[in-house]
Amino acid sequence: MMEARIEQLSKELEKERRKNVIIRQISLELGRIGSIESKVSFLLELLETDFGLNHSMLLMPDNTGTFLTVLASRGFEAMGKGAKVNFGDGVIGIVAKNKKKLRIPRLSFLRTYAKASQPSEIPDGKVELPGLRDAESQVAIPLLANNELVAVLSVESADLNFFSQEDEDFLILLSQQMALLIQNTIIYSSLEDKIVHRTAKIDSQKQELEKLNATKDKLFSIIGHDLRSPVASLQDISELISYYRDKQDYEKLIDLSFKISNTARSLGHLLDNLLSWSLNQKGELLCTQELLHLRNITEEAFLVLKDHAESKAITIYIEVPEGITIFADKEMSVLVVRNVLSNAIKYSYPNGPIFITAESCVDKVILTIHDSGTGINEGKLSDLFSLNGKKSTLGTAREKGTGLGLFLVKEFLEINQGSLKITSETGRGTRVDLYFLPSMA
Repeated sequence: MMEARIEQLSKELEKERRKNVIIRQISLELGRIGSIESKVSFLLELLETDFGLNHSMLLMPDNTGTFLTVLASRGFEAMGKGAKVNFGDGVIGIVAKNKKKLRIPRLSFLRTYAKASQPSEIPDGKVELPGLRDAESQVAIPLLANNELVAVLSVESADLNFFSQEDEDFLILLSQQMALLIQNTIIYSSLEDKIVHRTAKIDSQKQELEKLNATKDKLFSIIGHDLRSPVASLQDISELISYYRDKQDYEKLIDLSFKISNTARSLGHLLDNLLSWSLNQKGELLCTQELLHLRNITEEAFLVLKDHAESKAITIYIEVPEGITIFADKEMSVLVVRNVLSNAIKYSYPNGPIFITAESCVDKVILTIHDSGTGINEGKLSDLFSLNGKKSTLGTAREKGTGLGLFLVKEFLEINQGSLKITSETGRGTRVDLYFLPSMA
């Protein structure tokens, strides 16, 4: 009799020990970081290894309180992850709706009722709810935190008397810790997502701020140097004009008139680019696409730069067929061609030719401007369209620039659904292919 009593006490102590192990392990898990999937899998594995619950699943409600989804299961033939149960349907749905535990014994005699534990409607129509074919008992327990449904734990067994009242009481006690663990994980994941989102937003704002700073620095550089230099040059020339006029040195005066023309042209070109750039930065630049004759656009850009080309004895061959038309904004297109042609003249050697050709394809029109000048170093090609700290290289006649030209070319082409391609070799010239949309006419 004593031995039986001792054996009974030993079993009870072992049972209590296992309960304490479960409680301690869940408490430890509360302090660890992990995904909700890993936490739920941990709980089901713990219930199986230390409490003997071999067939279990955990379902989480959606935000609207319409249905629950199987997040993880253990011990079933079909694991059923992602299966749905509507609130109010079957054992699990009723437990979710009422927030009260429910135990169903003698399932073999209540098979009709047991079938009700399957969802009456599966929203995705694909995943079947896990379940034992020979289940004799089922317990479903709501996991509540501050009376809010966090999840539903469902356990099945083929043993008719598997769930004792003591086991149920312990599971209910355990459910509070489990709910807390799941809720904390959800809150942590939500905070982590917010941190990631906020970090990404900060990074985006930082990049935007860096871009604005680069824009500001570039603007101050242009105003402080590139714009100031030609203005100062005109002031110096005006003083020289007075000096040579008094001396009646007409040859010097003629030379100064050419310098005035070149400086004014350079200043006008710079102001046009600066105005277009600033309007584009503010989002106030209007794009009105229309049918344009490409040769007319090319000749309009050439007329502005004709004197510059002649001052370096550069011949520009315009071989653009009359019939080629594009669909683009006129002002932007003229500026694009003018900036590319200006660069070709700037970096061409005296007496060097520049060829402007065009071809029309099915889905694009290609305007090519090809010079035989200094070319572009391969290492600088990738940096041509950035304003960050970039300084324009002096031309073959010591012409200065702002670095805005190609930046605007790329931006304006993209606004008009076009693009460009630059191929160059140091000392052997540069070829720029400008791609425009063909007109529909």
